[in-house]
Amino acid sequence: MLNPYRTIPVTILDKKTLFEGEVWLKLDYRLDFKPGQFIEISLPGFGESPVAPCSDPIDNKFVEIVVRDVGSLTRAINSLAVGDKIHLRGPYGNGWPLKKLLHHDLIILAGGTGIIPLRPLLFNIINNPKKYGKIYLLLGAKDPQSHIFRDNFAVWKKKFFHFKTIVDQAPNNYLGLKGVITDLLKPLKLNPKKTVALMCGPEVMCPFCVESLEQKSIPSDRIFISLERRMKCGLGLCQHCNCGKYLVCQDGPIFDWETIKDELRR
Repeated sequence: MLNPYRTIPVTILDKKTLFEGEVWLKLDYRLDFKPGQFIEISLPGFGESPVAPCSDPIDNKFVEIVVRDVGSLTRAINSLAVGDKIHLRGPYGNGWPLKKLLHHDLIILAGGTGIIPLRPLLFNIINNPKKYGKIYLLLGAKDPQSHIFRDNFAVWKKKFFHFKTIVDQAPNNYLGLKGVITDLLKPLKLNPKKTVALMCGPEVMCPFCVESLEQKSIPSDRIFISLERRMKCGLGLCQHCNCGKYLVCQDGPIFDWETIKDELRR
């Protein structure tokens, strides 16, 4: 692990625009991270921003990230070219509870860019298929263009037991499903004794997903949520990620619902 207070320059090896304001970057750095952890990226004079690595944690010859244009820093990073450098520090936080997932059916729910911190977990599952039961992958997005990693969809559909996508809005000629992510969840027949749920997305999405899961008798201590959207400094200094009695960057960003549900209401 890097010195938590020290940033290092890394070179952009490849770059691709996923859609307007959303850029995928491949960085020349061997990052040893756990699925669900996050890093800090920065440019001198512009500040820094937390992002979740979205590459295969086993193939650590490079690291992939997605940078969303939400301010001057991310706009500056997204304007860089292959060969330019950004700065990186991390990784920070815990990861998805891999040991607790072994030999269980997994239902994975991602809203919009929530698929980013889940993608390394999907690589892990594909690399170790005998360690898991049935995999249900449900993806929601604002519109069809907002689904990222669409070039992965064919593999996910082939490798996982159940893979569905849905969008909030779409043109009249759209052939996919329209609605919200819980519309995909409600008809599923799950075995509550052997199912673990993992989710990441807008926080407004999560209570509705939890309600649907609990209606299927999935216990709250087997429902895991990433609160990576609350990240700021990564070191527990700025207190920006405070969530009740927890600091998300130190105690998370992955929590089980039983632990965090009351703190989210504070």
